[in-house]
Amino acid sequence: MSSGRKPRRQAPAAASAQARTFLEGEADRYFERNRAKYGGSEPHATIPALDAALDLIVDATRGERGSLRRALEVGCANGLLLDRLCSRLRCEGEGIDPSSAAIRDGSRRFPRLKMQVGTAEHLPFADAHFCVVLLGFFLYLVPDSHYLLAIAEANRVLRRGGFLIVVDFDHPHTNCRPYAHRPNVASYRHRALDVLTATRMYSLAAKWPVGSFALDPLERISLSLLYKEPDAYKLCVP
Repeated sequence: MSSGRKPRRQAPAAASAQARTFLEGEADRYFERNRAKYGGSEPHATIPALDAALDLIVDATRGERGSLRRALEVGCANGLLLDRLCSRLRCEGEGIDPSSAAIRDGSRRFPRLKMQVGTAEHLPFADAHFCVVLLGFFLYLVPDSHYLLAIAEANRVLRRGGFLIVVDFDHPHTNCRPYAHRPNVASYRHRALDVLTATRMYSLAAKWPVGSFALDPLERISLSLLYKEPDAYKLCVP
């Protein structure tokens, strides 16, 4: 059920300037531009890749379905993908997004989900609270000064032995481009998988293209499924 909490626009003191820009209205404009795919009148390009990832999670946890109790989507919009994920995995779902318009829409459409306004830089959840964390298509809007903070927050709330799903631009190099819809906002191409797998805490299970997988390598988008190792740092006793 919905948490009943009213959407709030206040940004944490440590929020980046870009996070504040989206909390103060740009996220609402993004949702309006993409309302058709979140309302079902147009297909959502991420769904085939998400379904493939969920098939792997179901296969990997067969006989342990009770272990997948809670899932989180960061950048959940109105909860369309989160609802699909929770239906497949039979788990509770929580979501966070900077658009209050999206949260209001999702609270009506998917009342079983708990969703609230916020950003990836500050997740109001306890450590290891979730079995699955989905990072929706938003990392490209996190500036380099706060990128590792967003990754650390996702890692903090995901339990060991859980699954991390990342939807982001799939580009071989880090770079920055102007954001097409708002002056003074940048669009970043990070190397999320490198950051996560370099620690050895995460193993890449699979990766799928999203949508038509544009010919322009700067515009390609992928969905990646990672497994958080239960014991990546075993105690070494001499």
